Amino acid sequence: MARYSIIVSASITRRAALVLSTLILCPAVLNHSCHLARASTGIDGARSAAGANARAEQAAKNLSHFIASQHGQLTLSVVSLASGRVVADINGDSALNPASNMKLLTAAAVLNGLGPERKFETRLHGRAEGDTIPRLTIWSNGDPSLDSSALADLALQLVRRGIRIVQKIVVDQSYFDEKYVPPGFEQGPKEWAAFRAPVSAVAFDHNTVSVSVYTTSPGAPARVVAFPPSFVTLSAHVKTGHAEVTSPQLVLDAASAVNGVKISITGVAPPGSAPTRFSRRVEDPRLLPGYALADTLRILGVQVSQPVELGSHNQEPILAERQSPELSVLLQALGKDSDNFTAEMLVKALGAFTTSSAGTTNDGLRVLRKYAEGLGPLAPGTRFINGSGLFDADRISARLLTQVLRAARRDSLFGPEYVASLSIAGHDGTLKQRLTKQVTQGVIRAKTGTLNQAVSLSGYIDAKQVKESNESSRVWVFSVIVNGTKSTGIVRQKIDEFVDDLLAAMLSD
Repeated sequence: MARYSIIVSASITRRAALVLSTLILCPAVLNHSCHLARASTGIDGARSAAGANARAEQAAKNLSHFIASQHGQLTLSVVSLASGRVVADINGDSALNPASNMKLLTAAAVLNGLGPERKFETRLHGRAEGDTIPRLTIWSNGDPSLDSSALADLALQLVRRGIRIVQKIVVDQSYFDEKYVPPGFEQGPKEWAAFRAPVSAVAFDHNTVSVSVYTTSPGAPARVVAFPPSFVTLSAHVKTGHAEVTSPQLVLDAASAVNGVKISITGVAPPGSAPTRFSRRVEDPRLLPGYALADTLRILGVQVSQPVELGSHNQEPILAERQSPELSVLLQALGKDSDNFTAEMLVKALGAFTTSSAGTTNDGLRVLRKYAEGLGPLAPGTRFINGSGLFDADRISARLLTQVLRAARRDSLFGPEYVASLSIAGHDGTLKQRLTKQVTQGVIRAKTGTLNQAVSLSGYIDAKQVKESNESSRVWVFSVIVNGTKSTGIVRQKIDEFVDDLLAAMLSD
């Protein structure tokens, strides 16, 4: 190709100079495949991106000013998924209490360590002597999904083998250590709600008991049922109300008992209403699965005698077994439901997988820390105390969370599963009633977090779904953590407004 040269006067703008030089250097001047369009678009794109960044930075400053007016602390980070380019940053390296946003790191480390297809096992061991099992042992490697239907499946396997008598039930909790209360949980010793449940290698129904109230005829005693009944000492004084009673007026108290829990429930239930169900954690979870198995077998007509006790399966034959759903499915409890129990169970399972001894929280957190350190230097003051983010325990920065989110989504081994575990704005999980504007629904996938003085929201903004484009640059990763304010409701609202502003900034380019 012949070489040409031109002299561009100082009065010609930079863009005009580019156009002129392209016309001369490109022989196919009128060919639309010429690089002129590409060059021009590149400049427009850069200017648009700069404008979007400026709007995002202003939105971050607005949120920062509000949090400061509330005497709170803020760590905020927004980056491009494609390049990692910083879009906005306010104290990005400040380590604060992330609340349940800690589960974002836990989920990524567990997927990285165990793989999305990992399944957990629960087995029944023993030696059948005709229709009798003298010693039946239940064992698990940390299945967080073992519930009534799962126990029924295991029990039915025994019934189908012709078992009619079980003389003793043993619970083998050896896969995890004996520290059942996760670190930090000791801060709420009088909290009996299910969110503070302990963890154990063999765990039934998130290590909780349930109490259900069924109405009868007006003025008559309601029917109150606890499960497992052999583990719960129940005191119930509940009546079915008359027509003027339109909502449950029930008071429930829980307390520890020897090999079980005491539940007292009083009040009035509306006539003709659906059953009211309560779940309460247990203090000592070790024998709970055994009692639940015994009661399940009795319901199926199997005679079960002698108390439940702890022990080992002693390499006895497997009589029944069950696998959990894949880890990628179990993680939805973390991302969409913010389940503390599943998070803490998975941390211990991660620890057990990487050592030859019983799984411990500390071993799991060591793997988690190593994963985080592989993404970059940790902010001063970073600490990993538990895997759920519950109570005043963990300290991480918004910048670490955007690094985690970006690395996880770009990971070819588990990226899609990780993203799928998060709540979708306006659709499901803890975001079902948040970010409900039509333009944001389905565009934001994120994890929420709320404690008394900690509010957080971190995830992805996918503008490609609003503005047709195949560019990964149209996906931003964001994290906001606020500590020290008591007005959690208004803080959540301001964070949601900030995310709305980020999407608006992305759509402006």
